[in-house]
Amino acid sequence: MTRPAVGWSLLRQQARRFPSGLILVLAWSAFAPWTTPLSAQTEAGVCEELSAVGGETSVSKAIQLNNPLTVVFGRTNFNTDFTVTTVYQAYWVNFQSDEVHEPEPNQDGDEEGVVMEMEKDLFPVVSYLKFSDRTNLQIFGDKLLLEPGEYRRLGPFYPPQGKLVTEVNVKVGSSSRLQASGLRYTISVDGCF
Repeated sequence: MTRPAVGWSLLRQQARRFPSGLILVLAWSAFAPWTTPLSAQTEAGVCEELSAVGGETSVSKAIQLNNPLTVVFGRTNFNTDFTVTTVYQAYWVNFQSDEVHEPEPNQDGDEEGVVMEMEKDLFPVVSYLKFSDRTNLQIFGDKLLLEPGEYRRLGPFYPPQGKLVTEVNVKVGSSSRLQASGLRYTISVDGCF
């Protein structure tokens, strides 16, 4: 929206008469409804949620080992892939630690405590961009210490020039960090223009 020319010339005339009026005019114009907020000018463009393989835009999982032989054979449910069908300038990974529920008593009346109290909020997270030439690039790798229900937005992550992104992979959990087994989380990925 453009500023009205008549209003500005009138304000400048009044500012000449009253030196303190100039400060008022500058302050008023900074917060005027037609100005674009600074944060909107510097942020990346419009974002869209990507669909995970299987169709959902947001995926909830628990870190778990498939069976006792997982450590030997390395089969887990740690990986989630989000399909990229459009060219985006940047990607964001949205991660939330789900609320911790009290363990339910089993038939003997004992509570099943799968996760140790000290380690329950430590999420090993690694994320990759996968490219059309079958290569990939790690864009994030860290252990997130989160309160139950805490949300974190990771990024923005920019693909290298000349590479076509086909998937964003998010791996939560690690066979080397068995203490994280049982933690629940929700993830989604945004692609931004």
